Amino acid sequence: MNNINLLKEKIESIRIQPGAYYDAVISDIEYHQKQNSIEDLLCIMFAGASRMYPELFERLSQQILENDSFQGNIEYQYYYYTTRGSFFRYIHELKFALDCFEKANTLSFQLNDPDRILRSFIYISTIYSESGDYEMALHYSEQGFNNFNTVKDSSIKTDFLNTFGMNLYYLKDYRRSISVYKKAIEYYRQIPSYESYINYCICTLNLGDILTHAGEETDAEKYFSEGIKLAEKYNHYDLLITGLISISDFYFKKGDLNKAYQFQKRFVQHTVEANKARKKIELSYDKHRMKEEITTLNILKNQNENLTRRLDNLYSLIKEADETQLKRTNIMKELDLAIRNGEIQTFYQLQWSLEQNKFIGAEALARWVKSDGTVISPDLFIGLIEETDLISALSLQVIRQSFSLCKQITEKIDDNFVMSINIAPYQLTHDDISEILEREILYSGISSKNVEVEITERTFIDNNPKARKQLQALSDLNIKIALDDFGTGFSSLSCVNSLPLSTIKIDQSLLWDAEKEVRNATLLSSIIHLMKELNFQIVVEGVETESHVSILKGLGCHITQGYYYSRPAKREEILKVLEI
Repeated sequence: MNNINLLKEKIESIRIQPGAYYDAVISDIEYHQKQNSIEDLLCIMFAGASRMYPELFERLSQQILENDSFQGNIEYQYYYYTTRGSFFRYIHELKFALDCFEKANTLSFQLNDPDRILRSFIYISTIYSESGDYEMALHYSEQGFNNFNTVKDSSIKTDFLNTFGMNLYYLKDYRRSISVYKKAIEYYRQIPSYESYINYCICTLNLGDILTHAGEETDAEKYFSEGIKLAEKYNHYDLLITGLISISDFYFKKGDLNKAYQFQKRFVQHTVEANKARKKIELSYDKHRMKEEITTLNILKNQNENLTRRLDNLYSLIKEADETQLKRTNIMKELDLAIRNGEIQTFYQLQWSLEQNKFIGAEALARWVKSDGTVISPDLFIGLIEETDLISALSLQVIRQSFSLCKQITEKIDDNFVMSINIAPYQLTHDDISEILEREILYSGISSKNVEVEITERTFIDNNPKARKQLQALSDLNIKIALDDFGTGFSSLSCVNSLPLSTIKIDQSLLWDAEKEVRNATLLSSIIHLMKELNFQIVVEGVETESHVSILKGLGCHITQGYYYSRPAKREEILKVLEI
């Protein structure tokens, strides 16, 4: 427990001047990577949250997670999540920051530590403020205020008042904000050596900004000057640069162009000095390994979703990602074996011509049929392999099976029957797909007029010249080319018109929406009319009801595909349907 108390004291001392601590010890931490204690790692990460390169931060984080004492120690976990939250806040990943601070808040109550409880509320309130949700920011300020009187540490109380005052400022309640900030400064000035605290510097600069908005320019100038003086004295680079910009703008608006110019010059000078200091730090480790940035997902796509929906903590995400990768690897191995053992079978969904009143083609669909008879939908495995060479091996099996069926149909039932094959973007850029299809057409004995390839918009969205060249080669062989799922992505008429397409397959969502609302029906009608004007053959997917058929007949659609006429079926079932 003594070590933990010492860690708390050390973190609080680092909080006064985190930049100075970071500059002093980062080289030593990097040099002794294998020997660093978990306390040392937590301290350097805490101090460097706003200075560290993402790759270095993640590497040190991983060392902490792998430490045997981490999982069983709530104190370590509290500082870990607090530090990660600060880092994510600095790089403007506020959703991740909020999640980490909420975890720290939970841990602070488990520790039953009033200091940490109040700090965690400060962090959460700050994130909501920066996200623009001032109502929630004030809610957590109020939660923090409930713990205010239980805290004896004046620096924590001042930090709380700083945050609360900023919330009032965002709500344009300048008078109350100024009152709260002046109270915070009173608390700070009761602390020995208060001037060295980075948060005191923040407080003075913030108060200067708020006084400016309130029209109290004399006081604003006083606090701006004090904040910049302290930032220069204690090397608070980021605060200094921000403060110089603010005070330069302040004098510019007052009409004192000479002072505005002088502060701009100081801004340039200190920016250069800050960059030099950072370069010295960068030399202590391999700079080139630090250039990767964190890739994050915007999990909350809809900003109006309930605020109670949060990300799982980052450790869980990393663990989940590892489990997903392991699962993916296992499925890939299993699928590779399935392809070799012939478990990939081709199912076919027939296409119905509304003009000819008969089946005139089919789309070949891969299905994974396991030895126990279980059929696995392509949705569950195609996505895993469509950017690997496994897609090429699987596609070749589908091509051979579907061309064999097509040969049987064209000889006995319909000489003009068309077999549609899905081709992945990977195949157009990595395989000579035109040569493969030409060879398989020759071997099977069918004609190129009986073959159609289906591509998606991803094929041309990056304007890949090799993919375009392959499509032209297919067209030169008189193989039809269909654009699948039209209307669901980034459909561009200019791209559609520039590619050698013969068929547009309209996504089922447009048909289903057309049944619900007149405007949607007008949209579908316009698309079909336009594509017909451009001489494309139209196929509409997702036809499931008599109402769907009626709508499409009224719009003059050429071909339909869906459960109303045909569900995906095996070779034998397709032959029975066509012979009837």
